[in-house]
Amino acid sequence: MTSPSALLDSFERWRGRPVDLFAKLMEQEEVLTRHGFPPMSDWWKSTLRDFYRSGKRRLVLRVGRRGGKSSTLCRVAVVETLYGAHSVPPGDVGYFILVSTTKGEASSRLVTIRAILDVLGVTHHPVDSGVAIEGKNVGFKVYPATIAGVSGPTGIGFMGDELAKWRDSETGANPAKQVLASLTPTMATQPTAKAFLSSSPFSTIDAHAEAFDRGTTESQMVAHAPTWVANPTISEADTRELEPDEPTRLREYGAVPMSSGTHHWFDSATIQAAVESYELPVVAQPGTVLTAGGDCAFVNDSAALVVGHLTPGPTSDLDKFRLGDLDEVQPEPGAPLMPSVIVKRFAKRLLALGVGGMMADGHYKMTVVEHFIEAGLGFLDAPTVVAEPYVRLRVLLQGNRCALPDHPRLLNQLRQVMWRPTPNNMIQIIQPRNGPGGGHGDLVSALVLAAWQRGGTVVQKAPDWQTDELEQQRIQRMAERREKEWWTE
Repeated sequence: MTSPSALLDSFERWRGRPVDLFAKLMEQEEVLTRHGFPPMSDWWKSTLRDFYRSGKRRLVLRVGRRGGKSSTLCRVAVVETLYGAHSVPPGDVGYFILVSTTKGEASSRLVTIRAILDVLGVTHHPVDSGVAIEGKNVGFKVYPATIAGVSGPTGIGFMGDELAKWRDSETGANPAKQVLASLTPTMATQPTAKAFLSSSPFSTIDAHAEAFDRGTTESQMVAHAPTWVANPTISEADTRELEPDEPTRLREYGAVPMSSGTHHWFDSATIQAAVESYELPVVAQPGTVLTAGGDCAFVNDSAALVVGHLTPGPTSDLDKFRLGDLDEVQPEPGAPLMPSVIVKRFAKRLLALGVGGMMADGHYKMTVVEHFIEAGLGFLDAPTVVAEPYVRLRVLLQGNRCALPDHPRLLNQLRQVMWRPTPNNMIQIIQPRNGPGGGHGDLVSALVLAAWQRGGTVVQKAPDWQTDELEQQRIQRMAERREKEWWTE
Protein backbone atom coordinates (compact mmCIF):
# COMPACT_ATOMS: atom_id res chain seq x y z
CA MET A 1 0.00 0.00 0.00
CA THR A 2 1.45 3.34 -1.08
CA SER A 3 1.91 5.94 1.67
CA PRO A 4 2.33 9.71 1.38
CA SER A 5 5.91 9.41 2.61
CA ALA A 6 6.67 6.81 -0.07
CA LEU A 7 5.32 9.14 -2.75
CA LEU A 8 7.37 11.96 -1.28
CA ASP A 9 10.52 9.78 -1.32
CA SER A 10 9.78 8.93 -4.92
CA PHE A 11 9.50 12.60 -5.73
CA GLU A 12 12.77 13.36 -3.92
CA ARG A 13 14.53 10.71 -6.03
CA TRP A 14 13.05 12.12 -9.23
CA ARG A 15 15.72 13.78 -11.40
CA GLY A 16 13.78 14.52 -14.57
CA ARG A 17 13.81 10.89 -15.72
CA PRO A 18 10.71 9.76 -17.68
CA VAL A 19 8.28 7.83 -15.51
CA ASP A 20 4.97 6.10 -16.07
CA LEU A 21 2.73 9.04 -15.24
CA PHE A 22 -0.47 7.00 -15.30
CA ALA A 23 1.03 4.56 -12.79
CA LYS A 24 1.97 7.53 -10.61
CA LEU A 25 -1.56 8.85 -10.96
CA MET A 26 -2.97 5.55 -9.71
CA GLU A 27 -0.52 5.49 -6.78
CA GLN A 28 -1.59 9.01 -5.90
CA GLU A 29 -5.25 8.01 -6.25
CA GLU A 30 -4.82 5.26 -3.67
CA VAL A 31 -3.46 7.74 -1.14
CA LEU A 32 -6.07 10.40 -1.83
CA THR A 33 -9.07 8.07 -1.52
CA ARG A 34 -7.73 6.80 1.81
CA HIS A 35 -7.76 10.40 2.99
CA GLY A 36 -11.36 11.03 2.01
CA PHE A 37 -11.08 12.25 -1.57
CA PRO A 38 -13.86 10.89 -3.80
CA PRO A 39 -12.59 8.04 -5.97
CA MET A 40 -11.93 8.59 -9.64
CA SER A 41 -14.59 6.89 -11.78
CA ASP A 42 -13.83 3.98 -14.10
CA TRP A 43 -14.48 6.22 -17.11
CA TRP A 44 -11.86 8.72 -15.97
CA LYS A 45 -9.33 5.97 -15.25
CA SER A 46 -9.77 4.32 -18.64
CA THR A 47 -9.72 7.65 -20.50
CA LEU A 48 -6.54 8.84 -18.79
CA ARG A 49 -4.89 5.45 -19.22
CA ASP A 50 -5.59 5.53 -22.96
CA PHE A 51 -4.31 9.09 -23.18
CA TYR A 52 -1.03 8.41 -21.40
CA ARG A 53 -0.47 5.20 -23.34
CA SER A 54 -1.07 7.06 -26.61
CA GLY A 55 1.88 9.43 -26.16
CA LYS A 56 -0.23 12.36 -27.35
CA ARG A 57 0.19 15.83 -25.90
CA ARG A 58 -3.37 17.15 -25.85
CA LEU A 59 -6.57 15.70 -24.40
CA VAL A 60 -9.88 17.36 -25.33
CA LEU A 61 -12.67 16.40 -22.95
CA ARG A 62 -16.38 17.00 -23.53
CA VAL A 63 -17.99 15.98 -20.24
CA GLY A 64 -21.30 16.91 -18.61
CA ARG A 65 -21.51 19.22 -15.61
CA ARG A 66 -20.58 17.68 -12.24
CA GLY A 67 -18.79 14.95 -14.13
CA GLY A 68 -15.62 15.30 -12.03
CA LYS A 69 -13.64 17.34 -14.56
CA SER A 70 -11.98 19.89 -12.30
CA SER A 71 -11.22 17.60 -9.36
CA THR A 72 -9.78 14.88 -11.61
CA LEU A 73 -7.63 17.22 -13.67
CA CYS A 74 -6.24 18.86 -10.54
CA ARG A 75 -4.92 15.41 -9.60
CA VAL A 76 -3.49 15.06 -13.10
CA ALA A 77 -1.86 18.48 -12.75
CA VAL A 78 -0.12 17.40 -9.55
CA VAL A 79 1.27 14.22 -11.13
CA GLU A 80 2.37 16.12 -14.24
CA THR A 81 4.12 18.74 -12.12
CA LEU A 82 5.84 16.36 -9.70
CA TYR A 83 6.87 13.60 -12.11
CA GLY A 84 6.79 14.98 -15.64
CA ALA A 85 10.08 14.98 -17.52
CA HIS A 86 10.33 18.75 -17.69
CA SER A 87 13.43 20.64 -18.70
CA VAL A 88 13.38 23.85 -16.67
CA PRO A 89 16.78 25.55 -16.45
CA PRO A 90 18.18 26.77 -13.12
CA GLY A 91 16.94 30.23 -12.21
CA ASP A 92 13.60 29.67 -13.95
CA VAL A 93 10.39 28.12 -12.60
CA GLY A 94 8.09 25.94 -14.67
CA TYR A 95 4.40 26.19 -13.83
CA PHE A 96 1.47 23.98 -14.62
CA ILE A 97 -1.08 26.61 -15.67
CA LEU A 98 -4.76 26.29 -14.80
CA VAL A 99 -7.25 28.68 -16.41
CA SER A 100 -10.88 28.84 -15.23
CA THR A 101 -13.99 30.84 -16.10
CA THR A 102 -13.57 33.38 -13.30
CA LYS A 103 -11.01 34.43 -10.70
CA GLY A 104 -13.10 32.69 -8.03
CA GLU A 105 -13.16 29.42 -9.96
CA ALA A 106 -9.41 29.68 -10.57
CA SER A 107 -8.84 30.15 -6.84
CA SER A 108 -10.92 27.05 -6.14
CA ARG A 109 -8.59 25.00 -8.33
CA LEU A 110 -5.67 26.26 -6.26
CA VAL A 111 -7.40 25.16 -3.04
CA THR A 112 -7.75 21.65 -4.49
CA ILE A 113 -4.10 21.59 -5.55
CA ARG A 114 -2.93 22.58 -2.07
CA ALA A 115 -5.12 19.94 -0.44
CA ILE A 116 -3.63 17.24 -2.65
CA LEU A 117 -0.08 18.37 -1.95
CA ASP A 118 -0.76 18.42 1.80
CA VAL A 119 -2.05 14.84 1.76
CA LEU A 120 0.99 13.73 -0.25
CA GLY A 121 3.33 15.46 2.19
CA VAL A 122 4.82 17.68 -0.52
CA THR A 123 6.03 20.96 0.98
CA HIS A 124 4.99 24.05 -0.91
CA HIS A 125 4.84 27.80 -0.48
CA PRO A 126 2.63 30.51 -1.96
CA VAL A 127 3.64 32.61 -4.93
CA ASP A 128 1.70 35.20 -6.86
CA SER A 129 -1.47 33.47 -8.16
CA GLY A 130 -0.16 30.04 -7.28
CA VAL A 131 2.10 27.77 -5.28
CA ALA A 132 5.65 26.54 -5.80
CA ILE A 133 7.10 23.22 -4.69
CA GLU A 134 9.65 23.71 -1.92
CA GLY A 135 13.21 23.11 -3.09
CA LYS A 136 12.16 22.56 -6.73
CA ASN A 137 11.73 24.90 -9.67
CA VAL A 138 8.18 23.77 -10.51
CA GLY A 139 4.76 24.85 -9.29
CA PHE A 140 1.22 25.84 -10.23
CA LYS A 141 -0.33 29.09 -11.45
CA VAL A 142 -4.04 29.84 -11.82
CA TYR A 143 -5.64 32.53 -13.96
CA PRO A 144 -9.12 33.70 -14.90
CA ALA A 145 -9.98 33.36 -18.58
CA THR A 146 -9.27 36.83 -19.93
CA ILE A 147 -7.42 37.88 -23.06
CA ALA A 148 -4.79 39.82 -21.12
CA GLY A 149 -4.69 37.51 -18.12
CA VAL A 150 -2.37 34.72 -19.24
CA SER A 151 1.20 35.45 -20.23
CA GLY A 152 4.71 35.23 -18.94
CA PRO A 153 5.56 32.01 -17.06
CA THR A 154 7.26 28.96 -18.46
CA GLY A 155 4.48 26.40 -18.91
CA ILE A 156 5.05 22.71 -18.12
CA GLY A 157 1.38 21.90 -18.68
CA PHE A 158 -2.01 23.49 -19.07
CA MET A 159 -5.60 22.85 -18.02
CA GLY A 160 -8.46 24.86 -19.54
CA ASP A 161 -11.43 24.45 -17.19
CA GLU A 162 -14.93 24.84 -18.75
CA LEU A 163 -13.36 26.25 -21.89
CA ALA A 164 -16.68 26.54 -23.75
CA LYS A 165 -18.10 28.79 -21.01
CA TRP A 166 -15.31 31.38 -20.88
CA ARG A 167 -16.34 35.01 -21.31
CA ASP A 168 -14.11 38.07 -21.13
CA SER A 169 -15.56 40.56 -18.63
CA GLU A 170 -14.63 43.54 -20.80
CA THR A 171 -15.55 42.35 -24.29
CA GLY A 172 -18.24 39.77 -23.49
CA ALA A 173 -16.67 37.39 -26.01
CA ASN A 174 -15.27 33.92 -25.39
CA PRO A 175 -11.51 34.56 -25.29
CA ALA A 176 -10.52 30.89 -25.62
CA LYS A 177 -8.78 31.25 -28.99
CA GLN A 178 -6.75 34.23 -27.78
CA VAL A 179 -5.92 32.58 -24.44
CA LEU A 180 -4.78 29.38 -26.13
CA ALA A 181 -2.70 31.41 -28.58
CA SER A 182 -1.10 33.21 -25.61
CA LEU A 183 -0.43 29.99 -23.72
CA THR A 184 1.15 28.02 -26.56
CA PRO A 185 4.44 30.00 -26.52
CA THR A 186 4.82 29.46 -22.76
CA MET A 187 5.23 25.72 -23.41
CA ALA A 188 7.46 26.06 -26.48
CA THR A 189 10.61 24.92 -24.64
CA GLN A 190 8.85 22.02 -22.90
CA PRO A 191 8.43 19.14 -25.36
CA THR A 192 6.67 16.94 -22.77
CA ALA A 193 4.17 19.59 -21.62
CA LYS A 194 0.57 18.43 -22.04
CA ALA A 195 -2.64 20.39 -22.50
CA PHE A 196 -6.04 19.35 -21.15
CA LEU A 197 -8.98 21.19 -22.72
CA SER A 198 -12.00 20.32 -20.62
CA SER A 199 -15.59 21.56 -20.68
CA SER A 200 -19.24 20.78 -20.74
CA PRO A 201 -20.41 21.94 -24.17
CA PHE A 202 -22.24 25.08 -25.17
CA SER A 203 -22.47 25.24 -28.96
CA THR A 204 -20.62 24.01 -32.02
CA ILE A 205 -19.01 27.38 -32.78
CA ASP A 206 -16.60 27.92 -29.87
CA ALA A 207 -12.91 27.04 -29.61
CA HIS A 208 -13.52 23.97 -27.46
CA ALA A 209 -16.05 22.60 -29.96
CA GLU A 210 -13.67 23.23 -32.83
CA ALA A 211 -10.89 21.33 -31.03
CA PHE A 212 -13.24 18.46 -30.19
CA ASP A 213 -14.54 18.27 -33.76
CA ARG A 214 -11.00 17.77 -35.08
CA GLY A 215 -11.21 14.37 -33.40
CA THR A 216 -8.34 12.12 -32.38
CA THR A 217 -5.24 12.97 -34.39
CA GLU A 218 -1.50 12.32 -34.16
CA SER A 219 -1.17 15.03 -31.51
CA GLN A 220 -4.49 14.95 -29.63
CA MET A 221 -7.10 12.58 -28.24
CA VAL A 222 -10.78 13.41 -27.68
CA ALA A 223 -13.16 11.86 -25.14
CA HIS A 224 -16.86 12.36 -24.45
CA ALA A 225 -19.12 11.38 -21.56
CA PRO A 226 -22.44 12.52 -20.13
CA THR A 227 -22.44 13.29 -16.42
CA TRP A 228 -23.85 9.92 -15.36
CA VAL A 229 -21.05 8.06 -17.14
CA ALA A 230 -18.16 10.24 -15.97
CA ASN A 231 -19.61 10.41 -12.45
CA PRO A 232 -21.91 7.42 -11.73
CA THR A 233 -22.85 8.86 -8.32
CA ILE A 234 -25.22 11.10 -10.31
CA SER A 235 -27.83 9.19 -12.30
CA GLU A 236 -29.54 10.35 -15.47
CA ALA A 237 -32.75 10.60 -13.42
CA ASP A 238 -30.92 12.92 -11.02
CA THR A 239 -30.07 15.26 -13.88
CA ARG A 240 -33.77 15.55 -14.75
CA GLU A 241 -34.36 16.81 -11.23
CA LEU A 242 -31.39 19.16 -11.43
CA GLU A 243 -32.48 20.65 -14.77
CA PRO A 244 -36.16 20.39 -15.78
CA ASP A 245 -35.63 22.13 -19.12
CA GLU A 246 -34.85 19.23 -21.46
CA PRO A 247 -32.74 21.06 -24.09
CA THR A 248 -30.66 22.63 -21.32
CA ARG A 249 -30.32 19.27 -19.54
CA LEU A 250 -29.07 17.57 -22.69
CA ARG A 251 -26.50 20.30 -23.17
CA GLU A 252 -25.28 20.66 -19.60
CA TYR A 253 -25.47 17.05 -18.39
CA GLY A 254 -25.83 14.98 -21.56
CA ALA A 255 -22.84 16.85 -23.03
CA VAL A 256 -24.67 17.51 -26.31
CA PRO A 257 -23.71 20.92 -27.76
CA MET A 258 -26.25 23.26 -29.34
CA SER A 259 -26.06 23.40 -33.11
CA SER A 260 -25.10 26.70 -34.69
CA GLY A 261 -28.26 27.18 -36.74
CA THR A 262 -31.52 28.95 -35.96
CA HIS A 263 -34.27 26.87 -34.37
CA HIS A 264 -37.74 27.17 -32.92
CA TRP A 265 -37.64 27.79 -29.16
CA PHE A 266 -41.02 26.36 -28.14
CA ASP A 267 -42.33 23.00 -29.30
CA SER A 268 -45.67 23.33 -31.13
CA ALA A 269 -47.10 20.27 -29.40
CA THR A 270 -46.42 21.66 -25.92
CA ILE A 271 -47.96 24.99 -26.91
CA GLN A 272 -51.13 23.30 -28.15
CA ALA A 273 -51.33 21.09 -25.05
CA ALA A 274 -51.40 24.23 -22.88
CA VAL A 275 -54.42 25.73 -24.68
CA GLU A 276 -57.64 25.66 -22.67
CA SER A 277 -61.08 27.05 -23.42
CA TYR A 278 -61.71 29.95 -21.08
CA GLU A 279 -62.64 33.61 -21.23
CA LEU A 280 -60.50 36.61 -20.34
CA PRO A 281 -60.13 38.19 -17.88
CA VAL A 282 -60.02 35.25 -15.45
CA VAL A 283 -61.50 35.79 -11.99
CA ALA A 284 -58.62 35.51 -9.49
CA GLN A 285 -59.54 33.28 -6.56
CA PRO A 286 -58.22 33.77 -3.00
CA GLY A 287 -54.65 32.51 -2.62
CA THR A 288 -53.78 33.20 -6.26
CA VAL A 289 -50.65 35.26 -6.83
CA LEU A 290 -50.98 37.84 -9.58
CA THR A 291 -48.03 38.86 -11.75
CA ALA A 292 -47.74 41.14 -14.76
CA GLY A 293 -45.30 41.46 -17.62
CA GLY A 294 -45.17 44.25 -20.16
CA ASP A 295 -43.61 45.00 -23.52
CA CYS A 296 -43.44 48.79 -23.72
CA ALA A 297 -41.86 49.38 -27.13
CA PHE A 298 -43.74 52.46 -28.32
CA VAL A 299 -42.07 53.66 -31.51
CA ASN A 300 -42.40 50.95 -34.17
CA ASP A 301 -43.97 48.02 -32.34
CA SER A 302 -47.10 47.13 -30.49
CA ALA A 303 -47.27 47.40 -26.72
CA ALA A 304 -48.57 44.51 -24.65
CA LEU A 305 -49.54 43.65 -21.10
CA VAL A 306 -50.02 40.12 -19.76
CA VAL A 307 -51.39 39.29 -16.31
CA GLY A 308 -50.54 35.87 -14.91
CA HIS A 309 -52.12 33.76 -12.18
CA LEU A 310 -49.81 31.56 -10.09
CA THR A 311 -51.52 28.85 -8.06
CA PRO A 312 -50.06 26.51 -5.43
CA GLY A 313 -49.27 22.93 -6.39
CA PRO A 314 -49.16 19.72 -4.29
CA THR A 315 -46.06 20.94 -2.45
CA SER A 316 -47.49 24.45 -1.92
CA ASP A 317 -45.03 25.83 -4.48
CA LEU A 318 -46.35 28.25 -7.07
CA ASP A 319 -45.99 25.76 -9.89
CA LYS A 320 -49.06 26.39 -12.07
CA PHE A 321 -49.19 29.42 -14.35
CA ARG A 322 -52.38 30.59 -16.07
CA LEU A 323 -52.62 33.56 -18.37
CA GLY A 324 -55.29 35.63 -16.67
CA ASP A 325 -55.61 38.60 -18.98
CA LEU A 326 -53.84 40.39 -21.82
CA ASP A 327 -54.00 43.73 -23.53
CA GLU A 328 -52.27 44.66 -26.78
CA VAL A 329 -52.19 48.05 -28.47
CA GLN A 330 -51.06 48.20 -32.09
CA PRO A 331 -49.92 51.46 -33.70
CA GLU A 332 -51.65 52.93 -36.69
CA PRO A 333 -49.51 53.32 -39.85
CA GLY A 334 -47.32 56.39 -39.43
CA ALA A 335 -48.61 57.04 -35.92
CA PRO A 336 -46.41 55.60 -33.18
CA LEU A 337 -47.93 54.85 -29.82
CA MET A 338 -47.97 57.62 -27.21
CA PRO A 339 -46.09 56.35 -24.13
CA SER A 340 -48.15 58.32 -21.63
CA VAL A 341 -51.43 57.04 -23.07
CA ILE A 342 -50.31 53.41 -23.11
CA VAL A 343 -48.75 53.46 -19.63
CA LYS A 344 -51.87 55.04 -18.13
CA ARG A 345 -54.00 52.44 -19.90
CA PHE A 346 -51.89 49.59 -18.51
CA ALA A 347 -51.86 51.15 -15.04
CA LYS A 348 -55.65 51.44 -15.05
CA ARG A 349 -55.98 47.80 -16.02
CA LEU A 350 -53.55 46.61 -13.36
CA LEU A 351 -55.37 48.55 -10.67
CA ALA A 352 -58.71 47.17 -11.80
CA LEU A 353 -57.36 43.60 -11.64
CA GLY A 354 -55.68 44.15 -8.27
CA VAL A 355 -52.10 43.68 -9.52
CA GLY A 356 -49.48 45.68 -7.63
CA GLY A 357 -46.89 46.16 -10.38
CA MET A 358 -45.38 45.08 -13.69
CA MET A 359 -42.08 43.66 -14.90
CA ALA A 360 -40.68 45.10 -18.10
CA ASP A 361 -37.47 45.84 -19.93
CA GLY A 362 -35.62 48.85 -18.55
CA HIS A 363 -35.41 50.71 -21.88
CA TYR A 364 -38.56 52.76 -21.17
CA LYS A 365 -38.35 52.39 -17.41
CA MET A 366 -38.45 56.08 -16.49
CA THR A 367 -41.44 56.71 -18.74
CA VAL A 368 -43.34 53.86 -17.10
CA VAL A 369 -42.24 54.61 -13.56
CA GLU A 370 -43.34 58.25 -13.80
CA HIS A 371 -46.96 57.22 -14.30
CA PHE A 372 -46.81 54.09 -12.14
CA ILE A 373 -45.74 56.14 -9.11
CA GLU A 374 -48.85 58.28 -9.48
CA ALA A 375 -50.97 55.11 -9.56
CA GLY A 376 -49.16 53.51 -6.60
CA LEU A 377 -47.81 50.68 -8.79
CA GLY A 378 -44.37 49.08 -8.72
CA PHE A 379 -41.91 48.44 -11.56
CA LEU A 380 -39.70 45.34 -11.72
CA ASP A 381 -36.66 45.19 -13.98
CA ALA A 382 -36.59 42.29 -16.42
CA PRO A 383 -33.66 39.84 -16.10
CA THR A 384 -30.51 41.03 -17.81
CA VAL A 385 -30.08 37.62 -19.46
CA VAL A 386 -32.88 37.77 -22.02
CA ALA A 387 -33.17 34.01 -22.49
CA GLU A 388 -33.85 33.20 -18.82
CA PRO A 389 -37.60 34.00 -18.83
CA TYR A 390 -37.97 32.07 -22.08
CA VAL A 391 -36.37 29.03 -20.43
CA ARG A 392 -38.79 29.37 -17.50
CA LEU A 393 -41.85 29.40 -19.78
CA ARG A 394 -40.50 26.44 -21.75
CA VAL A 395 -40.10 24.47 -18.51
CA LEU A 396 -43.70 25.28 -17.55
CA LEU A 397 -44.95 24.17 -20.96
CA GLN A 398 -42.89 20.97 -20.92
CA GLY A 399 -44.19 20.12 -17.45
CA ASN A 400 -47.85 20.74 -18.32
CA ARG A 401 -47.89 23.57 -15.77
CA CYS A 402 -49.06 26.36 -18.05
CA ALA A 403 -52.59 27.27 -19.20
CA LEU A 404 -53.11 29.56 -22.19
CA PRO A 405 -56.31 30.88 -23.77
CA ASP A 406 -57.20 30.11 -27.35
CA HIS A 407 -55.78 33.40 -28.57
CA PRO A 408 -54.58 32.96 -32.19
CA ARG A 409 -52.25 35.96 -32.23
CA LEU A 410 -50.50 34.94 -29.00
CA LEU A 411 -50.19 31.30 -30.05
CA ASN A 412 -48.82 32.30 -33.44
CA GLN A 413 -46.18 34.49 -31.82
CA LEU A 414 -45.17 31.63 -29.51
CA ARG A 415 -44.70 29.30 -32.47
CA GLN A 416 -42.54 31.89 -34.26
CA VAL A 417 -39.99 32.43 -31.47
CA MET A 418 -36.54 31.38 -32.73
CA TRP A 419 -33.11 31.13 -31.13
CA ARG A 420 -29.48 30.60 -31.99
CA PRO A 421 -26.22 30.43 -30.01
CA THR A 422 -23.80 33.32 -30.23
CA PRO A 423 -19.98 33.29 -30.20
CA ASN A 424 -19.95 34.89 -26.71
CA ASN A 425 -21.71 31.90 -25.12
CA MET A 426 -25.17 33.42 -25.07
CA ILE A 427 -28.53 32.40 -26.49
CA GLN A 428 -30.04 34.96 -28.83
CA ILE A 429 -33.84 35.02 -28.83
CA ILE A 430 -35.30 36.04 -32.20
CA GLN A 431 -38.81 37.42 -32.59
CA PRO A 432 -39.81 37.55 -36.28
CA ARG A 433 -41.56 40.76 -37.28
CA ASN A 434 -45.07 40.40 -38.64
CA GLY A 435 -44.99 43.20 -41.17
CA PRO A 436 -45.27 46.98 -40.55
CA GLY A 437 -47.10 47.64 -37.30
CA GLY A 438 -47.68 43.93 -36.93
CA GLY A 439 -45.77 43.55 -33.70
CA HIS A 440 -42.46 42.01 -32.82
CA GLY A 441 -43.41 39.23 -30.44
CA ASP A 442 -44.85 41.76 -28.01
CA LEU A 443 -47.39 39.38 -26.46
CA VAL A 444 -44.75 36.70 -25.95
CA SER A 445 -42.31 39.23 -24.49
CA ALA A 446 -44.93 40.25 -21.93
CA LEU A 447 -45.99 36.64 -21.29
CA VAL A 448 -42.50 35.33 -20.44
CA LEU A 449 -41.98 38.15 -17.93
CA ALA A 450 -45.29 37.42 -16.23
CA ALA A 451 -44.41 33.71 -16.05
CA TRP A 452 -40.83 34.40 -14.87
CA GLN A 453 -41.87 35.87 -11.52
CA ARG A 454 -42.15 33.63 -8.46
CA GLY A 455 -44.01 36.18 -6.34
CA GLY A 456 -46.49 38.99 -6.82
CA THR A 457 -49.77 40.30 -5.45
CA VAL A 458 -51.68 37.76 -3.34
CA VAL A 459 -55.45 37.79 -3.85
CA GLN A 460 -57.17 37.99 -0.46
CA LYS A 461 -60.79 37.59 -1.58
CA ALA A 462 -62.74 36.84 -4.72
CA PRO A 463 -63.71 40.02 -6.60
CA ASP A 464 -67.31 41.11 -7.05
CA TRP A 465 -66.14 42.19 -10.40
CA GLN A 466 -63.47 44.72 -10.26
CA THR A 467 -64.97 47.40 -12.50
CA ASP A 468 -67.99 47.79 -14.71
CA GLU A 469 -65.65 48.41 -17.63
CA LEU A 470 -63.89 45.07 -17.25
CA GLU A 471 -67.19 43.29 -16.80
CA GLN A 472 -68.46 44.81 -20.05
CA GLN A 473 -65.25 43.73 -21.78
CA ARG A 474 -65.69 40.20 -20.50
CA ILE A 475 -69.30 40.08 -21.71
CA GLN A 476 -68.25 41.44 -25.11
CA ARG A 477 -65.54 38.81 -25.47
CA MET A 478 -67.94 36.02 -24.56
CA ALA A 479 -70.40 37.31 -27.17
CA GLU A 480 -67.67 37.46 -29.81
CA ARG A 481 -66.59 33.93 -28.99
CA ARG A 482 -70.16 32.60 -29.17
CA GLU A 483 -70.61 34.31 -32.55
CA LYS A 484 -67.36 32.81 -33.79
CA GLU A 485 -68.31 29.35 -32.62
CA TRP A 486 -71.77 29.71 -34.25
CA TRP A 487 -70.26 30.61 -37.62
CA THR A 488 -67.75 27.72 -37.48
CA GLU A 489 -70.25 25.01 -36.59
